[in-house]
Amino acid sequence: MFVFTVKSRIKKPKRALVLAIFAILLIGGIIYIAGDSANSTANCKTLGEYSTRFSTDGDKKKFLSTFSVQGDLVTIDKVIIPEKFNALYERYNKIQKKMGLDLEEYKGKTAKRFVYQTKDNWYVSVLTYKNRVIACHKCTNIYGDDFLSLLDDKAGKKAK
Repeated sequence: MFVFTVKSRIKKPKRALVLAIFAILLIGGIIYIAGDSANSTANCKTLGEYSTRFSTDGDKKKFLSTFSVQGDLVTIDKVIIPEKFNALYERYNKIQKKMGLDLEEYKGKTAKRFVYQTKDNWYVSVLTYKNRVIACHKCTNIYGDDFLSLLDDKAGKKAK
């Protein structure tokens, strides 16, 4: 049998306070980790459930391959999701909802945008918040509003 003993020079009242703080930090860390993994998937009719993690290179490749996207990273920048959606954002969010994503809960937040250029000259933008994909689309130029769902084929028709 193994016994581990720790001697402390901290007096009993302070020791209780230190242990309470440690317990609170430990519980908070567990809640943070459990809450962080809760929003790591999305679900759509075409694909079923898929991962929205976007922090490591492996996560990024896995997400992009879900939509058969292969390309080179062109730029990373920041985008502020507006507090109130105009007609363009309403149309954009409608596309996101079909892919199992929704920008509603990110209104007013700053997202990170990763833009990839594919070999067939499409630009694929992936918006993330806290290393999770919150929106994505493809378009013919790097900052255009001619966006299509990643579920659409090149002609803009629904992929089968």
